[in-house]
Amino acid sequence: MRLKEAQSLWLRQNKAFVSFRLPADQEVMTYAGGSFCVEKPENSRPYFVMTPFDVRKHPQLFLSPEVIIRGDEIPDFKFGESNPAFRIRVPKLTSKEEYLKQAARLIDLMQQQQCSKVVLSRIVARPFATEQLPELFEQLCFRYPNAFVFLLSDGHGLLWAGASPETLLHYAHGKAQTVALAATQKLEGRELSNLVWSRKEVEEQALVTEYIQRMLALHRARNLEVAGPKSAAAGHLAHLMTSFVWESTFAEALAMANDLHPTPAVCGLPRPEAMRLIGLTEQHDRSFYTGCLGYVKPDEEIKLFVNLRCMQGINNEAFLYVGGGLTALSDPMDERDETQAKAETLLAVFPK
Repeated sequence: MRLKEAQSLWLRQNKAFVSFRLPADQEVMTYAGGSFCVEKPENSRPYFVMTPFDVRKHPQLFLSPEVIIRGDEIPDFKFGESNPAFRIRVPKLTSKEEYLKQAARLIDLMQQQQCSKVVLSRIVARPFATEQLPELFEQLCFRYPNAFVFLLSDGHGLLWAGASPETLLHYAHGKAQTVALAATQKLEGRELSNLVWSRKEVEEQALVTEYIQRMLALHRARNLEVAGPKSAAAGHLAHLMTSFVWESTFAEALAMANDLHPTPAVCGLPRPEAMRLIGLTEQHDRSFYTGCLGYVKPDEEIKLFVNLRCMQGINNEAFLYVGGGLTALSDPMDERDETQAKAETLLAVFPK
């Protein structure tokens, strides 16, 4: 059986699985069977983890799969019983007018120096049949070879898919790495070397870089190497990126990942105040948007990504989560335009 056929079958049968393709990789990995649990697996087998934006509101989900499959050929194996589908709450949408008011209020607070940066998000809704998810996953893999592409079903109605451009943390062979990714503009056929970044964009990305540097100092990162900032492509968009590589143990890297999330790239600074303002301003629950997800091989490897350019499937509708970083120099309309450009990452491969 081919992967797309298997995904379609598992979606109909409410089976737990996640298929993902790492950046610049050719093969898809699929973790299938078992169930997503809120308790971290105690054994030494690889597992997939999905972390919400706010761990005070939602638990982390862990999948210790029955099988791990590499590639497009799915071998025959028997799942357990089908799972019951739970009712998933439809997120609240924000009108253009309300978003602009929200952005203006937050910008005003930052001009009063109450906060340095706040990431404001909204949701774009489109009709989308659940059975189209396997095709969407395939198209995302084809169109965005340098993204972390995934399709996830918890087996109880929770459906997410996306193509994230942002690493939270990677670890292997005694080395850990992360990035400070922020600021956005459309590529529009231009070379990365020809892009010019505004003062607002440069300062926004610098806030993320400085935060990560403080966290690395707190964790006493050894032999740290820093590169950037430089322009980095993410589909039809470009961002400013600074990369960090340092020596680490597995336990140190996992602790660093836990402390990094949520970074200023998806939350803001200072983090407690930004979280408070997001909670007071946004009318929707972010759920797993701007959370992180990926796989862990205990004592060996960590591959975690920020959950951006993503959607949730509910009742034959797609809810695309998009956001952008606001600072004292932001313009509300420009920020809304940026969120629309980010929505195009997924909309570009939606069935016409």
